[in-house]
Amino acid sequence: MGQSFNIVLSGSIDAIHETDRVSQRLFSFQYGDFFGELPLLLDVPYPTTMRAAEDTILFVIPRGGFRPFLQLHPAFAEFIAEELSRRKDELHSYEAYLRERGLYPDEAISSPLDWIRDRLKQFLRSS
Repeated sequence: MGQSFNIVLSGSIDAIHETDRVSQRLFSFQYGDFFGELPLLLDVPYPTTMRAAEDTILFVIPRGGFRPFLQLHPAFAEFIAEELSRRKDELHSYEAYLRERGLYPDEAISSPLDWIRDRLKQFLRSS
């Protein structure tokens, strides 16, 4: 499960898809990019392995600090929602898992941004 929200301050982090047979780099997070928000928001495991591609410095917010951070900075919560709507590939990698847990609607989503905003609101309301 995701244990933290991370912002890359320097260096880069590779997202690696690993199976029993193959290990493939899917994409990299660079300066200013963030990761770990979906596992924390949805309480799901990371769909990829994260590995530093070079010397890297991360700003890390642990699981217990993520909700208070977003509550103190609602504009950042909105920024996360907008950025996630641009990361449609990342959402698709979670889709089957989310459907199994009943977290993703069966009907087609007209606006991923609206769905993400709703999930963020639920996350911030829950205790």
